[in-house]
Amino acid sequence: MTERPHSTRLHDWLDATVGPTPDPVQGTREVMSQVEETSQVGRWLPFVLSRGSAQVSAPTASDTTEFQPTPIPASNGHTPTVIGRTQSMLSPAKAITAGALVFALGGAFLIAQPFGQHSSVPGAVEAGVAEITPFTMRLTWSAAPLQTPEQMSERGVNKTLGDCPSLFVVAPSDPRMDGDVTFCTSEHVYGVDREADPNVATATYRIVNDEGAWQGSTSGVTWTDPTSGDYIDGTGDIIILAGEGAYDGLYAAMTLDWSDVRGIIFEGAPPAGPILPTAG
Repeated sequence: MTERPHSTRLHDWLDATVGPTPDPVQGTREVMSQVEETSQVGRWLPFVLSRGSAQVSAPTASDTTEFQPTPIPASNGHTPTVIGRTQSMLSPAKAITAGALVFALGGAFLIAQPFGQHSSVPGAVEAGVAEITPFTMRLTWSAAPLQTPEQMSERGVNKTLGDCPSLFVVAPSDPRMDGDVTFCTSEHVYGVDREADPNVATATYRIVNDEGAWQGSTSGVTWTDPTSGDYIDGTGDIIILAGEGAYDGLYAAMTLDWSDVRGIIFEGAPPAGPILPTAG
């Protein structure tokens, strides 16, 4: 419908002000006939162009003249006037979308670099780590044994299980290592002579005081080399005791020279045995 109703005051005022209503079909044809001659505005990209992309240079005077929009004749007989340059504006919806995108990218960079993270040399000692405390003491035999061992023989192996002589601590430099000592050993002799035949033994030490306890085990092997006749003493020289009670989380490493025991108290369990890589 291109005609409007007559005999209304509004239409009389429009006819006197802007002229008769233009024909929309005719106006559309005139606009479409100039599409190829009118420069089009491309989409706005929210990202900076990469180094390999085409560079966008600043417009020159000739460019601003060349890309001035072409006025579209009005069908009411008036000549439209273009004041200054036309400029594409960013709609509020696009501005909100761009802001949300920038905020999301910033959050992603913060997550990739956690707060307070600093590079450091592997193995560097940080301030405040637990100290390692050295100590010395002696272990001395007592008269009566704590327990009589059990003895048996199986397939030529002579076994002595649970031999527990009585020991006590003398002059500990660290009071945490003082206390009553329980020492028990078990051994398997592959033959009849425990001094000459192969001997595989395990010993357990336990030191108890009013605050807690220390306990650990060690193993050793002795034998006579059949080729050279040398006596090989493979008994352990070091034992590691785990703390209990007030000493929970602490460990004590000490030598087994009972007349001159030297050791250290440290925090944290020794490293677990590593998992070996698969072959091939």
